[in-house]
Amino acid sequence: MKRLSWILPLLFIVAATGLSFKNPSDVTTDISDQTFDFYQQLKPRATTAPHSVYIDFDAASAEKLGAWPWPRTIVADIVRRTIEAGAEAVILDLPLAHRDVTSPKQAIKTWGPLPNNPEFVSLNDTLALLPDHDDELADALNEGITIVSIVPGKSRGQDVLRRSTPIAQSGGNMLRHVPTFETRQPALDIFRNAAHGIGITLPPTAHNERVRSLPLLAALSGEVQPASALEAIRLSQKADGYNISLIEPVKAIALTKIPGI
Repeated sequence: MKRLSWILPLLFIVAATGLSFKNPSDVTTDISDQTFDFYQQLKPRATTAPHSVYIDFDAASAEKLGAWPWPRTIVADIVRRTIEAGAEAVILDLPLAHRDVTSPKQAIKTWGPLPNNPEFVSLNDTLALLPDHDDELADALNEGITIVSIVPGKSRGQDVLRRSTPIAQSGGNMLRHVPTFETRQPALDIFRNAAHGIGITLPPTAHNERVRSLPLLAALSGEVQPASALEAIRLSQKADGYNISLIEPVKAIALTKIPGI
C-alpha cells in the first residue's frame, strides 16, 4: 500500500508530461479547461468595481427594438450613450462589413427599379435627402475613443488589410506563438476611418462557447494584428504603438526563461 501511494503520483506526472509533448486531440487543453472551471465553481473570483462592461442584447431588447441586426442609427445611439456615460473606450464587437440595408438609399436599391412616374420620382428624391444610417454611426464613432473589429474566419474577397497602429517586433518569429487566420471580415472603410482603432475580435464560433481566454494578438494572412481589447487599452493609455518582444529558448526545454511573448 505504501508503494502504491508513491507510484500513483509518479505515474500521473509521467502521463501529464507525455500529454504535454504529444497533446493528442488537445487532451491537455481539455484538462486545463476543466480544471479552470472546477476552481471557478469551487471558489469564484471576487468581483470588484468593473473596469470593463460588456453590453449585450437580450430578448427584451429584441422585443422592444426588433430583431437583430438593428438599423445603424440605433447602434449609433448606443455608442453615443456609452461615451456620455463615461466610457474611456468603446469596442464594437460585431461585424460592420456591409452597408445598412435599412438606410434610405440602400432601401431604394432593395425595392428594385421604381416606376418612372412623377410620384415615385418624388419619393426617390425625398428618400435620397434623408440621413444615411452608416454616416450616423460613423459620426458617433468619431465622438469618442472607439474601436471597430475585424472578424477572423470569414472572407469577403480580396480586401486590403490595413493596420494603422505601428508594431515593433523583436526576438523571433511571432507567427508561431499567436492564433493564425487566413480569412477575415473587416469593417467598411467608412467605419475604419471614423474609429480610432482597429482590432481582431473572437471568431464567430467562439461566441457560442465558453470563453476562458482572449488572445491579445493574432495573425491575419501572415501579419500580426492586435486584438480589439488590446487596442482599447492602448488608446486609453494614449500610447502610439506596440513593442512586442519574443523569448524563444535556445534548447528544446528552457529552465531559466519562460518562452513566449
